[in-house]
Amino acid sequence: MKKYISTIFLAFLFTACARELPVTENTVFSGDTMRFRAALEDEGTKAALSGSPSDMSRSLIWQPGDAIVVSNGQNVAKFTSIEESDTYVAEFAGSILEGTKYYASYPYRSDTRFSSGKFNINLPAEQKYVRDGIDGESLAMIARLEDGVFQFKNLCGIFVINVTGSSEVTSITFIGYDDSGKVIPVAGPASVDMNYTTTPRVEMASNASFSVSVNCLDAEGKGVMLSSDVPTAFHVALPPGEYTSFKVRVKTKDGGMVQNGNKPLYLKRSERKTATAFAYAPSNDYLSSGGTANCYIIPSFGTYCFDASVKGNSFESVGNAVSAEVLWETFNTTEKPNVGDVVSDVRLEAGDIYFKANRNGNALVAVKDADGSILWSWHLWVSEGYDAHASSQLYYNGAGIYMDRSLGALNNNPGDPLALGLVYQWGRKDPFPYRASLGDYQEVSTTADYFPDITTTSSVTIDYSVKHPMEKYYSSEESRGDWLYPVDGQLDTTRWAARKTKYDPCPPGWKVPDVDKWSLATMGYSGSRPVVDVNLYGVNLKNYFGDDDIWYQSADNYQYWWGSTAAIYYFEWRPGPSIEGQCFYFSPDGIWASSMRPSNTSFVRCCDERTSPEVSALGVTGTSSTSVIFEGQIDSNGGFAVTGTGAVCSTNEWAIRNMDLYQDYVHWATSSDTSESFSVSASGLQGNTTYYYRVFASNAIGNGYSEMSSFTTPLSGRADPIGNNPFEW
Repeated sequence: MKKYISTIFLAFLFTACARELPVTENTVFSGDTMRFRAALEDEGTKAALSGSPSDMSRSLIWQPGDAIVVSNGQNVAKFTSIEESDTYVAEFAGSILEGTKYYASYPYRSDTRFSSGKFNINLPAEQKYVRDGIDGESLAMIARLEDGVFQFKNLCGIFVINVTGSSEVTSITFIGYDDSGKVIPVAGPASVDMNYTTTPRVEMASNASFSVSVNCLDAEGKGVMLSSDVPTAFHVALPPGEYTSFKVRVKTKDGGMVQNGNKPLYLKRSERKTATAFAYAPSNDYLSSGGTANCYIIPSFGTYCFDASVKGNSFESVGNAVSAEVLWETFNTTEKPNVGDVVSDVRLEAGDIYFKANRNGNALVAVKDADGSILWSWHLWVSEGYDAHASSQLYYNGAGIYMDRSLGALNNNPGDPLALGLVYQWGRKDPFPYRASLGDYQEVSTTADYFPDITTTSSVTIDYSVKHPMEKYYSSEESRGDWLYPVDGQLDTTRWAARKTKYDPCPPGWKVPDVDKWSLATMGYSGSRPVVDVNLYGVNLKNYFGDDDIWYQSADNYQYWWGSTAAIYYFEWRPGPSIEGQCFYFSPDGIWASSMRPSNTSFVRCCDERTSPEVSALGVTGTSSTSVIFEGQIDSNGGFAVTGTGAVCSTNEWAIRNMDLYQDYVHWATSSDTSESFSVSASGLQGNTTYYYRVFASNAIGNGYSEMSSFTTPLSGRADPIGNNPFEW
């Protein structure tokens, strides 16, 4: 069933639904395993979907290797199909579960549980695109053992979104609302009461997700090409329910758009409904077309809107928002703005915030509940003519693509105070205005009266800081250094992370960079460290980080830029452990990777979320005393097409483990094989020798490496060492 439901062969469907299922055999025990038979019941399962004849789908079949979760009412176990060919009634085998009643769910997930008569399952928030159909594993099913056979019933319905155009689609996202405008949970944790009478019902958990996306990228990073003549169908599995209104976000390689549903969607279990086709047209005024975030860049003056229904880049609802409001505005200068100078006409409508951008500057807007409490807030970065991707800079050695200025800066001209930007406490999503001058201290003017410094107590949580985005927090314990207190004695190092979190302050497609990426950029550099320009209060990192003029502006002759990770330290002068945010630091003495207390404020220089490829080593084959074939797998292309693959190896474990330091002292083997599973051949080995290696894949960013592995060549003569490797012995 892993394949898909196609939209052809209607007659075949009715034949399959009408066939008589053999149910005379009971559960079979064999040794330490037991077997169950599983069938796709007619009417109400994947074998049949209600709707108009043109919407009907071919029946779904069991395939060899399919797996289900089986429960005896307490424990769960994995059962796998033992059939050797496709079939409508399959036999599944697994470890013996003692009991009198049995239940099953599909697809198999290791986190599925059974408790108090209910299956606790997960509906996928990301589904896989399948041409003319739907990925079988997106359609959850459950079953009770009846007459010796699991009769599976479908839990969801299918909504078909038809789009025309000429762009390459990367994802389709569905968000539904009830009659009060509140977002409806559609994915993630859910439960199904298995004591149902005739029809099972899905109950979404309180921490469920509020949107479902169809991932349209294949293994090579290619999307789905639209046609101007024939609509392309995107199938989305959704829980049954009444969606009073909904919106569909289309993301393409040239932008995106949002289409609002023009009438309610009433979707039943096992029903397939098709929406009227709409034409894709990139929308420059919908800021969330490329995804949601806590910051949006506004490149020209005019009217815009963005998705204000979810937290950051997550699918988590902000709650029941009833109004939107501007909290502060600034020109990044000493000139005090009037309310509405930077952004005006702010309103909340159907989960989106609409506003008008009038002048360069920065603003913070928030949504509030009926009691006037802030639920979430967003940074609006108005900078006319600024195109973050067009002006981005590629750093060396696969360290990534970075913005050419700090977050909130209005230009990147050396020595200009407008190049400073805004500052952040580590791990917080909301910015604070900084300075309006270089050298001497002049504060930026804002529409807000003040930004209070609060000495924190144990009552300050992340949620509390979200509701008070204009307050800076400092620990009442001088030794602690963090604005956030431990929870149950545990220090939180995950507010920002290597993978973008909902608290990340960067715009869609960007994130706070990893500190080790800065070190990676300088790998192999043998010159003197760049010198800080004491007159312009900054440093140019050209030929150190990359080929471009890479300017980092400061208000003084030293400054910090936050990284995405934190570490726990033990200091003699501080009782107990302490968290330190990792950062990049420069001063007249040099450029360093450093750390700093999270309560301090500092700049952020965002990097592109797209990365070098993620790769796994699958072992070696064809090993002889002088040659070997490395096998690898591309787990992710990082957002760019893979251009090549390869492997590095050495007899010295340290050299392979620390590639950032010793890349010139290992043997390189390359290949033009860019398939998902690739092979790389290497020769010139020594017999009876242990080698350490990593496979890699390359894209526009650079090389992405696997974890280190090893192998030993057989004894059969000797050959010359590979490469000029001083670590050989």
